[in-house]
Amino acid sequence: YEIVTTFSHEDAGKVDVEKWQEDNVKWLKDTFNLTPENGNCVLSVMYHGDEYGNVHCHSLVVPVNEEGRICASRFTDGAAALRRLQDSYAKAMQEHGLKRGIERSSAKHQDIKKFYTKLNQTMDIPRPERGESANSFRERILSLIQEERAASLREMLNKETKMRQELDEQNERAKKAAMNIVSSQRAEFKEEEVKLRRKNQELSDQVGKLEKKYMEMDKLCGEMNTKYLKLEEKSKKTLQDLHKVERLKEIVEENTYRNQVMSYMKDEMPEFAEKMDQDYEAAKQMYESRDVTLDR
Repeated sequence: YEIVTTFSHEDAGKVDVEKWQEDNVKWLKDTFNLTPENGNCVLSVMYHGDEYGNVHCHSLVVPVNEEGRICASRFTDGAAALRRLQDSYAKAMQEHGLKRGIERSSAKHQDIKKFYTKLNQTMDIPRPERGESANSFRERILSLIQEERAASLREMLNKETKMRQELDEQNERAKKAAMNIVSSQRAEFKEEEVKLRRKNQELSDQVGKLEKKYMEMDKLCGEMNTKYLKLEEKSKKTLQDLHKVERLKEIVEENTYRNQVMSYMKDEMPEFAEKMDQDYEAAKQMYESRDVTLDR
């Protein structure tokens, strides 16, 4: 890997560069020397401070994972892994007053050749002065170009940084506004959910009460059915008793009629009546001897 670590030109005057270089080396070793027994994976660290506002370090590292194998995906497998590296570096540089760049920023890398081409197109190159040698003119032009480039570079970087900051701030405001809308809707949904849950609980309570009432009515119906069966049985018995009473009435009436006939016969035909009484007594004794109950 070739790794470039740097900081914004606005922070150039407040950073102790020597300490910053040492902390860069420490972060590189802490991050990439996962298996110290396999040696130092940080091959070189070179500091470049020849361009004002563009201080940086070029480092070469070998990506070795915990198993001691070369594995680039361990460190740079996708945007999430790269963000973790940036987060780790920003945390290590906090003591220098440096802050991490805006995560998921809209800033794009600008090719240096295209940048200097645009810069040269905007410069007004002076003509040689009378009696000025070629070397003097060349040195004057180079000095002017360096000054113009440095000034234009600072101006363009400042403008670009400001525009990016404004764009990122707008994005952040839009994000917050969207989050507020989402939070508001979420709160409304939550409130509606609470109402629905409360309504559901009320309906559930009503269903429970109805089920309880149904069970009570079912129990009452069972008791009434039991009483009805008992009444029906009692009615049947009463009806049977009524039949017996009717039969007894018939028997009484028959006996009354028989007694009337016997009384008449005793008056008119005493010998025949006596003979009938004897026959009746004999028949009665026969039935009683056979355990037959005489139905009177």
